[in-house]
This record gives sequence, C-alpha cells and structure tokens, in this order.
Amino acid sequence: MVNADGGSPRQITMEPSSDITPVWSKDGRWIFFGSDRTGDWQIWKSPAQGGKAIQVTKDAGYAVLAATDGFTYYTRASGVTAKKSNEPGVWKVPIDGGEEIRVFDQEVRPSALFVSEDGIYFITRGPSTGSTIEFYNFTNKQITRLFSIEKQGRYGLSASPDGKWIVWSQVDQIDNDIMLVENFQ
Repeated sequence: MVNADGGSPRQITMEPSSDITPVWSKDGRWIFFGSDRTGDWQIWKSPAQGGKAIQVTKDAGYAVLAATDGFTYYTRASGVTAKKSNEPGVWKVPIDGGEEIRVFDQEVRPSALFVSEDGIYFITRGPSTGSTIEFYNFTNKQITRLFSIEKQGRYGLSASPDGKWIVWSQVDQIDNDIMLVENFQ
C-alpha cells in the first residue's frame, strides 16, 4: 500500500503465498484479497492499517471483485486449478464471513466483471469475434443484454458511480510476425 500522493510503499501481507486482487472495503477498514496460503484458494481480509489476515471464505474463493453493502463479491474460477472449486460465476459472502452464496452462474473471466450497487456488469464472448455487455440486476435477478461490441471485449470493465456510463477495453489489433535469421550457425 502507498499513499495516493506518493511516498514509500508498505507491505500488507507477509505470508509465503500468492496474494492477489486486493479490494478495499467500502468503509476503508479492510483490504480483501484472494490467497492460496492454506493450500487452496480462499478469500481473506487484512486490516488496512496492518495486522493479521482473517480467512473469510471456507469453501473456495479466488478473485475479489468488490466489497460493498456488507458483502464481498468474488469468483471461484480462475486460470489456475483450484483444489476445491473451479466453479463459474460470481459468489458473495458477508464481509465478516458466513454463508457463501452464488449470485449468478455465468462463466465470465474476473477481469470482465464489474460489481455495482445495483448489480453486475459483465462481458460475454460471442460465437465469432464480437462480445456483448450484459447486466445482472440484484433486485429482479434478471440478465439484460445492454449492447453488442463488434470486437472482443477483454480485460477491464467498469461503470460510473451514477450508472450512466460503461467503460471497457477491447482488442483492436493483434499483430504477429514470423522472423527468419539467415546464416544461423
């Protein structure tokens, strides 16, 4: 962690493990993250001012998406093999731990999800080159297709706090070249 104005960084976790996807709690008191410190991926929280980390999930957890409205939203699926779970979708658990509930079961990569106060925005890949941005509404539990993207949507998706704007990254161009070295001996 480092002050937004700069300065010296301060290490939050010290365990010999992989600790990923840090997310602040809404009240700023905690930092939630995924970790394999128990031998399997779980969601943990650490006091923002430093201190011992506390395990939040018991069944499985990988990438933290948000910590809002009393819940931590996270994925269980990852690009790595989890011992207990590699289930698709978004899950939630109370910020102090408790029952782990699947919010929805869409298979979406964590980098293509954004949790807002009202629901979850996510990008799905189409059958060819395009993608679609969709919204899962927490209230009515319905998925609404917002619009199609001509190109592939990839890493990063967010919505403005007022819900009027969506921003994402997309792949516009991928270049690959074949190179030859002459007289290679």
